[in-house]
Amino acid sequence: MSLCGSWNEYLETLAAMEENLSEKAAVRAEASGIKQLNRFEFAFMCVFWEAILERFHKTNLKLQSIDIDSSDVALLYASLIDFVQSLRNENMFNTYVSKATEFAEESYEYDRQRKCKLFPGDFREDEIVLTGREKLKVDSFYAILDKIIVELKKRSTAYENIFSKFSLFFLMKECSQETLIQKTNCLREYYKDDLEMSFPTECLHFSELLKGSDLKNEKYSVIDLLSLLREKNLQTVFPNIDIALRIFVSMAVSVCSAERSFSALKRIK
Repeated sequence: MSLCGSWNEYLETLAAMEENLSEKAAVRAEASGIKQLNRFEFAFMCVFWEAILERFHKTNLKLQSIDIDSSDVALLYASLIDFVQSLRNENMFNTYVSKATEFAEESYEYDRQRKCKLFPGDFREDEIVLTGREKLKVDSFYAILDKIIVELKKRSTAYENIFSKFSLFFLMKECSQETLIQKTNCLREYYKDDLEMSFPTECLHFSELLKGSDLKNEKYSVIDLLSLLREKNLQTVFPNIDIALRIFVSMAVSVCSAERSFSALKRIK
């Protein structure tokens, strides 16, 4: 249960621990200190981070599933980036301020200011003084969102680079022959030890097969393409495509599967 969902219950429990004479002095002192979380800044951060972490948690559960591939990961990361960027506006900041005001007993002082120390050559008239509200928005709210966006883009780029190499399999029905050959040559150059020179011509042949298959009017996945090859027993007809598809689906999106395997081995041992 989140802190925001049981804010009053947490404070009541801490107050009871502080007043309980049967508790150790250290426990009572710690409970009294934790009660200070009932400040506006803390309440604001709880409301703000709950909105972000709830979306991250749901996305993370999907990223840990066994049936996900790099194309889905790239899409999920892009959606997360757009979501975080959508929070970076005055209306969302005001929404979080309103929610935090409902929790915190401390009244929020919008005119709270702190003057910076002047160094030789500095003048007070050149100083930009932010109110308490503006400082919270600029130094905390915007700064956190910008950092999250940078880190998400850094991770998203890695998955997009992988997906772009194998994107030809999702474009076979609509892209031109020149584009298809160009993309297959790029992929073969990257995996030149695994894919033969006949890979581009195989892809041209396979694209024609797709146009006449049951997948011609459907949105398909890499697993669907592998299933098609095996249902029709076409691995020997398109051996390089089979290899390329298996390379793609065997790429680990996360380390969760490996961690689960080691955990299972530990329990068995």
